[in-house]
Amino acid sequence: MNITPIVGIPLALFGALMLFARPAHAPMGVRREPSKTRISSPEVTKQIDDRAYPETVKTLAAKWSKVFGIRVSWIRSQAYAESKNVLRAKNVDSGAMGVLQILPGTARDLLKSLRRSKFMKNKFVKETLEVEPTDDYLFNPDVNIMLATYYMGLLKHKFGDDHDLVAAAYNIGPGKIARCLATQSPLPERSRIYIAMVKDAKRRGFV
Repeated sequence: MNITPIVGIPLALFGALMLFARPAHAPMGVRREPSKTRISSPEVTKQIDDRAYPETVKTLAAKWSKVFGIRVSWIRSQAYAESKNVLRAKNVDSGAMGVLQILPGTARDLLKSLRRSKFMKNKFVKETLEVEPTDDYLFNPDVNIMLATYYMGLLKHKFGDDHDLVAAAYNIGPGKIARCLATQSPLPERSRIYIAMVKDAKRRGFV
């Protein structure tokens, strides 16, 4: 599949991102960090408890959907599939963190890519990237959802406007999905299970 540069990312950098991006989600072994967290986003400054998690995700999904051109339903349904909307979820096996279960290494790649993209002209991106990265910055839902939505945009460019394929690539990595498409092979069972989880989230109203 030919890939052209996207959003100001050099082709070599985009290829490296796709090569080194690891699965954002692992279905087992997720634990919840303490249920209260201080958010540094200028829009979300109060302490949040479990009951507010879905509304926080809904608000931030709407914000980043507009910036990156990704449907709110994609963000909200995957947030539910990944962590049940828990902002400080952490996978004890893979190390994936936050509401959309991003691996720290993947986050570093995405941050480098985002800082070189046209989106740095957006005021919300600028404001959010002013937060100094710390060991737990992926628990900040503003940062987490921003990076996840940006990643969905990269995957959408690669796989088209098909949420099943984008979600599968987000979950298991774009390389594996690309190989399945190239060889006309069925998606792995893990991918089919994840797609079913995302569809179930939409049926539950996370759209």
